[in-house]
Amino acid sequence: MSTSISGDVVTTAASLSAGEEFTYTVTITNEGGAATNASFVQTFDDTELEVVSATTTEGTVTTTSSSVSVDGMSFEPQETITVTIVFKLKASGATLPPGIVSYTVD
Repeated sequence: MSTSISGDVVTTAASLSAGEEFTYTVTITNEGGAATNASFVQTFDDTELEVVSATTTEGTVTTTSSSVSVDGMSFEPQETITVTIVFKLKASGATLPPGIVSYTVD
């Protein structure tokens, strides 16, 4: 059985100054069969961004100085999981995360 998932990224960041926070939301939709033990990883430049908080509607969130990961996601076909990350900008003109870096389904 093959499972396919897709992701969309939305951010509230338009124009930010150092010290300001913004919300980064990733929506992951299962476009295949039932998925178990799926994972998601978002990496970023920790000299420019700091994680304030991270939550998910399914699975377990782990944060490091340069990544946010979610493990143990299980969801049915067409079900959606949302990962919400609040970042603080460390420097004006910082590079925002590019989008989903990787996701896997076992």
